[in-house]
Amino acid sequence: MKRKISDSNSAHCIRPLNIVFWIILIFSPVILLAVIGLISKQNVFYFHPLWSDEIDYWIISKNTSAHGLDIGYTGYYEVTGSFGKLGGHGITSLILYGLFSLFGWGSNSILICNTLWMVFSFIVFVVIAKPDIFTSILLSISYFMFSGILLYAASSMTETANYALVVLFVSLCIYYQKQKNNSNRLLLVFLIIIMACVRFTYIILLFSFLFRKDDNGKLKKKRALLFLIMICICFVTAKAFTDHFTSPYVVTRGIDYDSYTISQKADMVLQRTATNIRYYVIPTGSIGEKTFRISYLLTLCSCVFFSFFVIRNNGLIPKIIKKETVDYTFLSLSAVLFIFLCANILGYNCNDYRDFRLLSPILWGCFFYLIYCHHTHMIKEICALLLFSAVGAVLSYSFWDSNALRIGGLSTDVSDLASLVEYTEDADSPWDNTIAIDDYSFAFISNLAPGIGIQYYQGFSDNCVKNSKFIYQKYTEYSFEGYDIIARNGSGILLKKSE
Repeated sequence: MKRKISDSNSAHCIRPLNIVFWIILIFSPVILLAVIGLISKQNVFYFHPLWSDEIDYWIISKNTSAHGLDIGYTGYYEVTGSFGKLGGHGITSLILYGLFSLFGWGSNSILICNTLWMVFSFIVFVVIAKPDIFTSILLSISYFMFSGILLYAASSMTETANYALVVLFVSLCIYYQKQKNNSNRLLLVFLIIIMACVRFTYIILLFSFLFRKDDNGKLKKKRALLFLIMICICFVTAKAFTDHFTSPYVVTRGIDYDSYTISQKADMVLQRTATNIRYYVIPTGSIGEKTFRISYLLTLCSCVFFSFFVIRNNGLIPKIIKKETVDYTFLSLSAVLFIFLCANILGYNCNDYRDFRLLSPILWGCFFYLIYCHHTHMIKEICALLLFSAVGAVLSYSFWDSNALRIGGLSTDVSDLASLVEYTEDADSPWDNTIAIDDYSFAFISNLAPGIGIQYYQGFSDNCVKNSKFIYQKYTEYSFEGYDIIARNGSGILLKKSE
């Protein structure tokens, strides 16, 4: 039968062996990094950001830790929001890493912060849920084997922190089911609003407790409606606040999507959807990549299937039909997973691993909750899911080749140019502490003075830069009216606005 959350593992039943496997679960993020380091024969804590999103999160945290919001503009093509200093990801870096950045900021800081987030979330889960030995083993294995975790475990992406937020959500849901008081509910709301500031669709997780019935089996509709209105107001306020600090994400230079007609936009969506569905069913690439994709798809389909069915004494029963037995926590996770899946297929290119970023944390959250609540009756299904993930995990080792690029290899020529870009205290405009670049590389950006904002151009053209005080050209050599060349070497050209 389904695990009874309210009476699982009382304090007097805790054995030393339980504690051993709790410790393994808590430190599984550290163990995983150690395994990655052994396989790659590198110290993962020497890794630096590599991809553009990683660098964006890193530079915002570096700048704000040194100068608060008195920094240059970070964004794209000199298009800014209301305040617009925090790049295309807004306050995400401040939410996840702001507190950590007060203690200093280095090239591996996000990796360390992500690991601490995961360790903390597992501590909270163990304290609240007190899983038994078998559950702890399965949860640890799921963390080690899930391909979405492995892909980003040694990176400076925020995905690992998203996994931690999902574990915290599940933990607080379990705690709420045990206690059911208003203070616990408010704590859960606060966590979900924070999660929604990181990923908009996380707001759907509110269904995990909003419409629960009382002990008499009745739904207090007026209180639920009032509470829903309050949450919407808080969320709209939080969303407006985040948008205030977010620069518009200008992906493709020279294309104004607002100028397209509704039918043209619909055609673009339909073409992208058809391409993505085809890619999901018949992935491209090497045999290893295809197998990796298929194993991930099987894991996804399995979790989506189980989101509509839950184990009970008499087997699999459609719980949506029997409203009084709905598991709102799992249903909410499934709703977010379904929305992310639709958004991913309709709005993104699946072949750039966007789905591993959007879907994977919630997919693993469903996986995590299934293991905790239903492992005694779903052992075959869960083993199948672990097998699917294991196949993907083994094949994802090929993606760890990028780790070789995360250590060393920073050009001294680039650092010589970057060192000439100085931060101006009490600047008249944030643009005085901003540089436009066509090479979004850590080698250059990491050597900039703290507080320097980055305006990224996928390619320069004559006089396309108007406001930034500095310009760094690596791939091209264009002329810019009102700018003078102040340095040149084999790594590029540095220009500064004329006095």
